[in-house]
Amino acid sequence: MSFMDHPILFLDIDGVLNSVQWAMREKRGGILGIDPEAIRHLQRIVDATSCDIVISSTWRIGRGIVELREILLKAGMRSPCPVIDKTPGGGGFRGNQIAEWLENTGFDGSFVCLDDDSDFLPSQPLVQTDNQVGLTAQKADECIRVLLGNAATAAPATAVAVTSGRG
Repeated sequence: MSFMDHPILFLDIDGVLNSVQWAMREKRGGILGIDPEAIRHLQRIVDATSCDIVISSTWRIGRGIVELREILLKAGMRSPCPVIDKTPGGGGFRGNQIAEWLENTGFDGSFVCLDDDSDFLPSQPLVQTDNQVGLTAQKADECIRVLLGNAATAAPATAVAVTSGRG
């Protein structure tokens, strides 16, 4: 069974698997890690949909797939961690990076973009988190609905170019 047999979750990390509120509670300062509660929500998405994960976060830059899997496993994901790839490119418009990944792989199945930003193409289903709170049960439910084929609840992406540092 290849990744083509599973829906894909394009995963951002900063603002999704961590948040401003979590960093303040943990007294993290500017150094962000991963919120265990957000990992539980991510695991629920994986369990409910059998999705594979493609890292679209800037955390992918300079890291290989094995290292990205290890980060999520250490944060509480169960093994096997379904990180299968990362999007190409170093920065800029995330929607273009996802479009390039889709084109390069020929993937044409169900997918969702889970991110706290909105720089996606209109054709890319987006579940947008609030960077103040990160991934919540409600946002996890939205991802599950999109990945299982009920995309009516996902917000259409708004194509807005964002070039500032992001996670």
